[in-house]
Amino acid sequence: ATGRAITVTAARDAPGPPAPGTLQVRFADAPARRALADRLAPRLGEGGRLVPALRADPPPSPCLFWPVLTGEGRISAALVVIAAETAGLVRLACIHEEVTQALGLFNDGPGVRPSLFNDDQEFALLTRHDAALLAMLYDTHLHPGQPASAVRPFLPAAADRALASGAAAIPSAD
Repeated sequence: ATGRAITVTAARDAPGPPAPGTLQVRFADAPARRALADRLAPRLGEGGRLVPALRADPPPSPCLFWPVLTGEGRISAALVVIAAETAGLVRLACIHEEVTQALGLFNDGPGVRPSLFNDDQEFALLTRHDAALLAMLYDTHLHPGQPASAVRPFLPAAADRALASGAAAIPSAD
């Protein structure tokens, strides 16, 4: 849906946050989450949400993401952590939601329908609406930091392009 190439590679052993331009997805048990928190704490401190969430057992959520943003608000890298003990549809829902959030659709909301980002948890997997929003987010006419007034005129055409390109097709669960 983004038009960006995504390649799966073997895990690297280097500690810490993801390297620029990467999206790391880690399936981590409690000891691995605590070790990751220990590596991130010197850079992020203990006062934010990520480090305490990684230290908690059980975690406050089965999955989370942490974006690395540039000063212009662009995503330069991201880390997704999914509790290794998560299985089945919950694990698949975590993959769909957290990777999509790491690609730029950050916020959940009760008014976002039909969507996996609706907090009522009606949808576990990416919907056609979510895929269209993601395609629109990466539309070449839209850029990080633009005010809503500058973006609004381009949205109908961006939606048309997203739907016409097939980018909003619902991804397979395979």
